[in-house]
Amino acid sequence: MQDFFSVDESKLPMSLRCFREEIRKRGWTKAILNKGAYNFITVTRPDGKTIPLYSLTPPTTIYASGYLADDKLATYNVLNSISAPTPYTELLATNPDERKTQLKTLFNKYHQLVVKPVDGAHGYDVFTGLTSIEDVEASLVSATHKATRIVQEQLTPKSHEVRVICIDYKFTAAFARIPAAVTGDGKHTVSELVKIENSTLRTAPYQSNLAFIDETLAEEYIKKHNLADKIPIKGEKCQVVSICNVGCGGTIENLTDTFPEDKRALAEKVARAFSLPVIGIDFLDNYIIEVNSTPSLHYPAPDDSAALCVRKFVDYLETLPAD
Repeated sequence: MQDFFSVDESKLPMSLRCFREEIRKRGWTKAILNKGAYNFITVTRPDGKTIPLYSLTPPTTIYASGYLADDKLATYNVLNSISAPTPYTELLATNPDERKTQLKTLFNKYHQLVVKPVDGAHGYDVFTGLTSIEDVEASLVSATHKATRIVQEQLTPKSHEVRVICIDYKFTAAFARIPAAVTGDGKHTVSELVKIENSTLRTAPYQSNLAFIDETLAEEYIKKHNLADKIPIKGEKCQVVSICNVGCGGTIENLTDTFPEDKRALAEKVARAFSLPVIGIDFLDNYIIEVNSTPSLHYPAPDDSAALCVRKFVDYLETLPAD
């Protein structure tokens, strides 16, 4: 066991740094973790109540709800049961002949498809903008992990993906998640800029406000969009990854104050449907594309909102009944 307050800051992800600072401000003086396992923390409120946490997931999150949210196909079934709008989704056939027939039908209807693991996270092995059966087969070969996969219609969004956080079943915050991009200097190609930024501006995921750009994903995106020889002019932003995950180098814009009331109400309805007191819900325009039972609560927006969800989370912990 180790004193949480004595852990070197550089060893903690941003969310836990922010959490530690917040509970220290509120006079919480006792917190321990399993040595070397920074996701398992036991904190003690000033009134003596002991609260076990997995990362920043509260003890009120039940296993069944977390398991359900981790299964993307089951997630869509729940969302459909409450009439929440979702992209068309089905299980990708494992038999090659059945898969070919399945994909032929889907491409005739949707033209572009997405393939992702049923239980994936952080954007890993998510393949977007697939336009042929060959593209899908190639994605299965290049995936880093063998897993059951789903196939979805590719949406054509008018805006960025938005992560909504609900805490205690109430809308708390909304953040646009913007895919990784590099800034031109008029001298270097897009590929060179990725390497330059990774070596000078960025650091490991969740260790600072700007994470490394995933170079494998960037290479795929640059090749697909014929950007290899492009030299962006000074100040020009050039997207280099298709997915919007912050851990893959994406950035954040705070939309909390302007997020529409109807979507706030829908998010709260989703939280109740999954029985998750802390939940992340991803919107793409009017569609819900994913839910997360253990969402990050630190969002590095370029204002003072990065710690908003952490503060609300500690507010929630303070409402839990005493032992």
